[in-house]
Amino acid sequence: MELARMSNQDRLKLCRRYFFIGFFGLPFLWMINTVWFGMFIYKYDSYQEQRRQQQQQRSNRTNRQPNNPQQQTSTQEPMITNSPEQSNDRFERNPETIKHLGQIRTLVIYSFCGSMIWIVTILAWVITFQLKRADWGEWGDEISFNIPRGIP
Repeated sequence: MELARMSNQDRLKLCRRYFFIGFFGLPFLWMINTVWFGMFIYKYDSYQEQRRQQQQQRSNRTNRQPNNPQQQTSTQEPMITNSPEQSNDRFERNPETIKHLGQIRTLVIYSFCGSMIWIVTILAWVITFQLKRADWGEWGDEISFNIPRGIP
């Protein structure tokens, strides 16, 4: 299912699922969570503003009265606009949407922090192992997948 077509509640469930699965040794899901939902959260407001402008332009076009009454002929198709009561806009700012977006934003921040901790930890281990393997002697060879030939 595409992220843009999901409801905010479904987005929150998916974001929460990725976050908790990341604790089970799959920190790349935290990175995916950060990128995927982070882009959604931080572009959400600009997307909403763009939608409001488009709806405003649409309503301005439909509310405009023609200068010449003869111009209002059958060649012009009437535009259908939704009234606020009929609005199915799942992106509007209601308390539930704000709550879901806040929870998604919190999970994205925690996912980012968790993935950065994993990246720093793995990077520190790789650097330490590469620099100290020869000094560790036999134990360094035992934990190596492949032992390089030559002088350590």
